[in-house]
Amino acid sequence: KALTPIPDKKSLDDPEARYRLRHIDFIINDGARALVRARSNIVAGLRSHLISHSFLEMETPMLHRVSADAVPELLTIHSTAMRENLYLRSAPEAYLRRLLIGGIGDRLFEINRSFRDDVLSPEHTTLEVHQSYTGTASMRALLEGLLCGAQRSVSNGDSTEMFKGFTTPIPELHYHDSVQEQLGIDFRSIQCDAAARDCALHLGMPVRGDESWGEILETLFQQYVQPRLVGPTHVVDVPAHMCPFSRASASGDIRFADASELYIGGLKIGKVFAHLNDPAEQHRRLAEQVAKAHGKGALDRELDEDFLSAMTHGMPPGSAVTIYVDTLVMLLTNTTTAREVLTFPQAQRRAA
Repeated sequence: KALTPIPDKKSLDDPEARYRLRHIDFIINDGARALVRARSNIVAGLRSHLISHSFLEMETPMLHRVSADAVPELLTIHSTAMRENLYLRSAPEAYLRRLLIGGIGDRLFEINRSFRDDVLSPEHTTLEVHQSYTGTASMRALLEGLLCGAQRSVSNGDSTEMFKGFTTPIPELHYHDSVQEQLGIDFRSIQCDAAARDCALHLGMPVRGDESWGEILETLFQQYVQPRLVGPTHVVDVPAHMCPFSRASASGDIRFADASELYIGGLKIGKVFAHLNDPAEQHRRLAEQVAKAHGKGALDRELDEDFLSAMTHGMPPGSAVTIYVDTLVMLLTNTTTAREVLTFPQAQRRAA
């Protein structure tokens, strides 16, 4: 039985009240209900496409004992029973790769939550797909197929605003070349971090003084190129520091990774990368990442020795796809705020 009357829409003019009283928002707001149903259809479409292509769905741990992430925005919990702190995962990749090593299958995927210490959106949903014995070109084609299937699941074939003119194959753009085209600077000719920072200062970009060559290039890309990527575009050969689990680019320049990012409407929708299956090189990269984290004050970061040990038993070559589901739902529903497409977004506490 109902004890409280349903309030009118004016009582939920404050977005925080809408997120906090989400059940009421669903009752009185047709648009909110439609978004959640669309999200469900999109996720179902992604899952159906993969299962129809013989991929196995996996579940991997949400709680990790160790993290090598250099970023400080990790969430932790303390387990009283286990008497230790645990990390809420920032990505499922290491465990999925251990499943490949263990021979569970050559085609695996997981749709689930990952976490970061963010006031507006500490939880985000990703789809991560791993396939052995295939290259990044094939995985970009898989990514495009997933997008087409997701679009059909909510539009019955009609294009949304961001997907108008969407055709496959999606055009490709080299990461470095896109920056050079906008700024007229050949970053390949810059050989050291200090020279890259000097270049950034010349462009009026603030620098801390410890940025690497790749980090400067990444910042310039985000500032000058990304907002212009309105139509679907694969940006290939991203700086290597952005993909510590990816092998080097086939171009021969080890400063770039055999990896790409997909942009639509200026937003990053997903990425593709080739597996790094050299255990010694993987150890070197993760050790470098841990050292960087320690330099930023994150002294709790350490190497994932279990993952590195697993790699020594032999990991098959292959590639992976990641799709940022929340962002994809935003695009397919013409929604401008990520929190609107979450079923229960984090809301501020009610004022006392």
